[in-house]
Amino acid sequence: MQIVVETEQIHNTIARKLQMANSSITVCVAWFTSKSLSSVIKDRLKTVKANILISDHEFNNKASHFNMLLKFPNCDLYSLPTTDQRLMHNKFCVIDNTWVITGSYNWSDKAETNYENILLLENKDIAAQYQQYFERLKERANHITDFKSYVSGNKQIANETIYTYEQQSNTLAKEFETASLANLETSKRYIEVDFNRIFDNIQLYSAVGAARIYCNDKTIQSGLRQLKDAGHLELSFEWMVLQPLYSTLFSETTKKTARQKLIECRYSFPPYML
Repeated sequence: MQIVVETEQIHNTIARKLQMANSSITVCVAWFTSKSLSSVIKDRLKTVKANILISDHEFNNKASHFNMLLKFPNCDLYSLPTTDQRLMHNKFCVIDNTWVITGSYNWSDKAETNYENILLLENKDIAAQYQQYFERLKERANHITDFKSYVSGNKQIANETIYTYEQQSNTLAKEFETASLANLETSKRYIEVDFNRIFDNIQLYSAVGAARIYCNDKTIQSGLRQLKDAGHLELSFEWMVLQPLYSTLFSETTKKTARQKLIECRYSFPPYML
């Protein structure tokens, strides 16, 4: 076991371990904007399989080095959507299913100026546990094959969540908010979730902004699953964004994801929603 706390040494320590990889590199970090660490991984891709999972935070939109990595068929990149303000905030790496690097250090240029730490462990059992955790996160993540297209789509979704004062004054948006709040109150009879967090998101982003956030999360959240079991999917944000009355408030991307989630919940669409 080794602990590194000197900031100037952390980057070099990670780079050296990556250079020693023989078979596999698994990276799970919130922010990965370090071109130098990306370059080290690129140099190992001739013989090593790499899996990388990042947050969908806008900081990663600047990581143009991923275009270079994705040219290699043995490198897979994933992005985990932020839902309920729950950011993918991990910082760990597994090398050759043996070494684990974890700590406070993001693989970013900014981290090189912070007070940070990493812990290095050579333990196959612990490495296996981290690898299993990575696989669970990967199931909820989006697989990125074209980073430029991903950034474009990510910016679209991010822009949708910024709900301006002028939009809030829109009559249709106000109607959607009224209906959303009514549905949430009714949902309390059927499901158990953190309603305070949902109401906070509505206050922060507006009902339309909150609906966009929840609907663009491709996972079936606990609340949606409970509404399915209770037979009341019509109370969900996913159902509401597909209503013709509110169609103009949402992008095709948002509506497509909402529809797919309802399909996975085996919702029987009425003719007007087909």
